[in-house]
Amino acid sequence: VMADVAADGFMVWMAHHEEQHRRGRIQTLIYIMREIGRLLIAIVIILGFSGPEVSCPGYEADPSVTCTMDESVAVRNDQYDEADPGNGWCHEMCDAANFMFGLTIPQFVWIIAAVNVASLPAYFLLYEEKREPEKARLVLDAFWRTLKKKA
Repeated sequence: VMADVAADGFMVWMAHHEEQHRRGRIQTLIYIMREIGRLLIAIVIILGFSGPEVSCPGYEADPSVTCTMDESVAVRNDQYDEADPGNGWCHEMCDAANFMFGLTIPQFVWIIAAVNVASLPAYFLLYEEKREPEKARLVLDAFWRTLKKKA
């Protein structure tokens, strides 16, 4: 949320410095890119976390692994049969899973990390105009005056 607010503030600053005949293009581009990013991450989450590893409690992909005997986990899986707990229920996909494939949390984190690393070269292509830094005392004085103003 804090990064989103900071990005919105910077977008407003950029919009104010945009030429009159181009006004609104930067804002449109920023919002389009934000929504494309949200759409892509939603697709990854929907496809990646709808598999049996996440949706089926107690699921084991490896058939050589025995099913858990912890009933608090097993009863949450619709494949579990209390009358026959050794039926290999944990190796079958439950009804809650939509796909036979899925992501683990570490795989998801690696995807996010890869996207961030891939975007680093774009950071170095940014151009920022050099300007004289403001004196901290002047900034703090202006901040204090703003705080003292009544609404």
